[in-house]
Amino acid sequence: MKAHLPPFEEIEHTADLRLRAYGRDLPEFFANAALGMFHLMQCHPTARSSPISHHILIESGDAATLLVDWLNEVLYLSERDQACFTTFEINHLEVGDEKPSRLEATVRGKSHCPPSKGIKAVTFYALEITRHESGAYQVTVTFDV
Repeated sequence: MKAHLPPFEEIEHTADLRLRAYGRDLPEFFANAALGMFHLMQCHPTARSSPISHHILIESGDAATLLVDWLNEVLYLSERDQACFTTFEINHLEVGDEKPSRLEATVRGKSHCPPSKGIKAVTFYALEITRHESGAYQVTVTFDV
């Protein structure tokens, strides 16, 4: 894996949106996946925008499901509040085989700024989390639009 990869990059896809996210560790990896999703959605604050934040707690069976659940939860909150989130603070993250994977995070952004591009859901299509020899993580995520 290259030493200076961007946090995410858009990947060409025929119908849906696709993103490749990277991270030196799991917290950075989860935050970069969410940051990339909002980049694809093209959120732009307006004069009516006001600060907004949410505390999120999610438990799932494994790392891939936790990632999809995390992104879908942030997507749901964005739709509900017409919010654009720009900061993803991962407060606690456990991924394990013998117990449920768990994520606690705080997301911050602006309300009243609907995205230019809509994403309906995060999918499991061709989703595979890869860990490189350096310890860094990579995933390709497909979004249903």
